[in-house]
Order: sequence, then structure tokens, then C-alpha cells
Amino acid sequence: MGVTTEWTTTVPDAGWIRAEGASDVGLVYVNTDNALRALDVSTGETAWTSEAENAFTSDDGTVYLTAGPTLWACDRDTGATRWEYVAPDPIDDVRRTETGRTYVECTDLGDDTGHVTAVSGDGTELWTRSTGYSGDLFTSDGKPYVVDTDENVHRLDPDTGGSVWSYGADRIFETVQDGTTLLFHGYDGIVALDLRTGDEVWSVPFSDYCWTFDIDDRSLYVGTNSSVTQENNTLRSIDLDTGRERWVAESEGWILGSFEMDGDTAYVGGEEGSIVAFSKRTGKERWQSTLGGEVWTIRVGRGIVFAGSKEDGEMGCAFDARSGERLWSLSSDPTDEWGVGIEFVADYVVQTRSEAFRALDPSDGALVLERPGGVTESHGDALFAVDEDEISAYSLADDVELFARDASGTEVFVDDDSGTDTRVFAGDDGDTRFCPRCGSSIDPDLDPSFCPECGAEL
Repeated sequence: MGVTTEWTTTVPDAGWIRAEGASDVGLVYVNTDNALRALDVSTGETAWTSEAENAFTSDDGTVYLTAGPTLWACDRDTGATRWEYVAPDPIDDVRRTETGRTYVECTDLGDDTGHVTAVSGDGTELWTRSTGYSGDLFTSDGKPYVVDTDENVHRLDPDTGGSVWSYGADRIFETVQDGTTLLFHGYDGIVALDLRTGDEVWSVPFSDYCWTFDIDDRSLYVGTNSSVTQENNTLRSIDLDTGRERWVAESEGWILGSFEMDGDTAYVGGEEGSIVAFSKRTGKERWQSTLGGEVWTIRVGRGIVFAGSKEDGEMGCAFDARSGERLWSLSSDPTDEWGVGIEFVADYVVQTRSEAFRALDPSDGALVLERPGGVTESHGDALFAVDEDEISAYSLADDVELFARDASGTEVFVDDDSGTDTRVFAGDDGDTRFCPRCGSSIDPDLDPSFCPECGAEL
């Protein structure tokens, strides 16, 4: 295993760094005190600078930049402005759709006002609509939707901004989307709406609070916590199409954090220091282990599960994802400033803090690399770090070209999946039913040696 420094460059007053979309546009964005700088992802050289504060990437050769209420559509390669638009309030979000229209969410917290606006392909405002101070914009199939301050969900007419349909909810804590369905949970349970018609497809009442809420493999996974006691806390799987409860399992103590999915297995942490692995298909517990304190952070990759905690001398622990065997842990003491910021990047576990980052061997937790750079961003097999005025790009994959070029000559990231855990995970009846890499169903009667969907060896 080895870490390669691809490039280092100097950017005065560097702040945050953003690599999202870098594989599409070949750029990494760095925010400074007075400008946004676009760096060539393969060399670190400055491609162009802008007075903007934020960047929203697009795959049509355009980069959308914002500063306060101003939106610029700029050429990806040169940064030249194609058009400029000024919204009613400071811009929070920009949604570019395949129809050629751009939808803008903007909010002025000082005046408790908010709007959604539609902008044409040349920057002309088509319409604007008031949403109150806490509007939430999203798009699906090129169509705009918004949740306004009064907890009403609206599908908006792309041409006028008027409501095609509206649905009133008592309270919306969180929403998730899956194709043509919008799901949200509130005081009384979970509701699924048909995004085309606004009709309620199904609802599931809950007396307890939905703490974690996730979609995977046409199922909705829900963790509920009792609002009064630590008893009667549950994990549930609900059929996404019908709302039918597939299974329910009890949890010890309040459920914390969110689900982490890996093939046919889901992992969740709890207040009692527990980490539980369970079958997504049946809810049957695969294994359970405990840490010294509350488990808020769970990450899965490279065949291990890392659970983060800050109590009783343990900062976090790595477990074998299949057996639950404890592999290694990160110790904590009053003088240790390292936090539990953990992610898997290529061949390593990366741990970050305010002034530096570490790359750890996932098999035993051994320190492989420690470098300055408290602000980090990963994309594919690359890690970008900001250390005061220096920006560095690291390749964390063995024998893999980090920056390749497609047929058009554009730099693209190479995502290495050689470390994907492909060990067989037996189904609850002893037969292999699901691919451990992609989670696809496998007929055990065929006695397959590889997954027909992703090719993983079984």
C-alpha cells in the first residue's frame, strides 16, 4: 500500500475545497477570502478565478457560480460569464434540469422571506414564487417541487410557478425521494406521495419518533425511538410500493445516527454503545457488539465496519463486516485532539481533525501517513487537503492511475473497486441469496460462481 502526492500548489487565504463533480468538469474549486479559484484536477494549476463564493457543477460544459443573490453561468474551461441573474434573496441552492431550465432556492433570514425562481437557458427569469422563510426545493424528472414554511408540498408548473397540486402535512421532519415517490415522516408517521398526482399512496402511523430514515433496494428502513422511555425502540423494513411492513425488530436503547448499507446487510448504532448488523431481507440479527459509549458514526468499506464513539477511552472501533469480530480500535485520552471524522478512500481509512489527516491501514489500524491539512475533500481515489495556503492532491490507490482521460481528452477520476469485500454472506437458511457486493438476488439452485449483475466472485 502506498500514498502518492500528485501535486501541491499555493493558494493564498485558501478556505474550503470542493471536488464534487470533478470527474465531470476536470476542476477542483477552492474558496478564498475574496475569490473562488478553479484548479485543474490533474495538475493543480489555476484554470480561472471568479468573484463568486460557491460553485454548482453541471455536465453541459457550464459551471454555475453564486455570491449572495447573484447567479452566474460560466464556461467550464475559461470561467467566462455566459449570463448573469440576480435573485430576490441570497441563493441557497441551484438545481439545473435536463429541460434546460435552472431553479433557484433563495432565502433572506433577516427578513424571514424566501423564494423559488425559474431561469431560462439564457438567464431570463421566467417566474418567482414566495415560499416563506424555510422553503425546500427539489426536482424530479425535470419538474420542480417545493415544501413551504407551512409544511405544504407543492408540485410547481415549470412555465408559471403555480401549484399543479398541493398536499398539506401536519409536520415534515425529513423527506426522501425514490423515482416517482416522495416519502416524509412527521408527528403521526410516514406518508408516501405520488409525485405525478400528489395523491397519498400509503401511510404508516407511528406513535414513536422516526429517528433514522433510508431507502435501499425498494425498501424503506426506519429506526423509531420512544419519546418517553428507552423501551420499545424498533428497526423496521417497509415495502416502498405498498407500505406493507416486511419485518420489525427491537433495539436496545435509543437508535442513534443513520443506517449504513452494504449488500444484504444494514448496520446501525445505539445509545447503549451497541452496533448491530442485521439482514435487510428478514431483519434477523447477524451480529452485535458494543463500544464504551454512544455510537453516532458508522462507516462501512474494505470489509470492515468502523463505529465511532468518544467515551470510556475509545474513540472508535473497527469490526469485521461479516463476523463482527473486533479488529482494532482508536484510543482516546484528554491530550488526543483527533476526532471521529472517518471515511474510506480507496485503500485506506482516513481520519481527519482540525489541522491534519491520517491514512490508516484498514486491516489493523496502523498509521500509514500523517499530513497537515485540516480541510479535506475526497473524490474517487483522490484526497485533497488544505494546509493554510497550500493545496495538495493525494492518490490513495495502489497501482491505479488517479487521473485518466476519456475519448474527448477530459480528465476523469478512476474509481478502484479492487478492495470491495466479495466474501460470501450466507442467507438466513444457509444458502447464498444475495451478492455481497451489489446486493442482487441470487438463485442458490444455480450454484453460481459469480454475480450475474456485477461479476463479483462468489
